[in-house]
Amino acid sequence: MPGEFIPHVRMMETGFQDVKLAKKFGLPYVLIRKPKPYDTTVLNYNWQVFDTQAFSIYSGDTDTINKETAKMAWLSILRFMNNTGIIQNSMHEGFNSSILKEGDLETVISNQSGILYALRSAGDEIKAGDLLAKILDPFTGETRSSILAPTNGTIFFAHQKPLIHQNTVMYKIVKF
Repeated sequence: MPGEFIPHVRMMETGFQDVKLAKKFGLPYVLIRKPKPYDTTVLNYNWQVFDTQAFSIYSGDTDTINKETAKMAWLSILRFMNNTGIIQNSMHEGFNSSILKEGDLETVISNQSGILYALRSAGDEIKAGDLLAKILDPFTGETRSSILAPTNGTIFFAHQKPLIHQNTVMYKIVKF
């Protein structure tokens, strides 16, 4: 999904995943998701099934390089290596990661297509009813739709592309 995420470790729920090990990266969240049928062909899934731990690190942005979140990602890898005894280095322990399942996230989907005028970003704390974004008519600039927060929480994912189609995931929110 093109957009911005809160930096996190992502792993598939294969029955072989080790959440305690994933927390050693020290990122804000560990997200566990159920595998989809196509996942059975990917290396990450097969490593887990054959008793090797596999993790995906999401550093923030998917289409650009954000120096701040990229640094957070590489430091998390060094932290993981330090916390598992691969290297010896004195460093900050990072976050006490919160464990999330994909079903814990509230998804906000666009109800119109047009130009996305996003008002909130990943990491923002929101309250139910807060204005998250507007979808503008590309010809007139008028507001086609106002996107409101359905719940209290923290924005985990925010869509960033300026053009948006109807029924596109705009936000994923960690509910309080």
